[in-house]
Amino acid sequence: MKNNRSTNIFELVKHTTGYNAEYWFARELMPLLGYDTWRRFEDAIERAKESCKNVGMAVEEEFLP
Repeated sequence: MKNNRSTNIFELVKHTTGYNAEYWFARELMPLLGYDTWRRFEDAIERAKESCKNVGMAVEEEFLP
């Protein structure tokens, strides 16, 4: 079952390319996810990157500069 609140939050700031690929900007997600400073959110992003790497995902394809 989907969490409607989370889905709605992400839909608020979702962007799409001409090829319908979805993407989000970290600075737009930051306040919606409850982070008040960039430093704290950047730490969370780094932990997410490490988690992706640990399960064999290509971090450079999931997190763009």
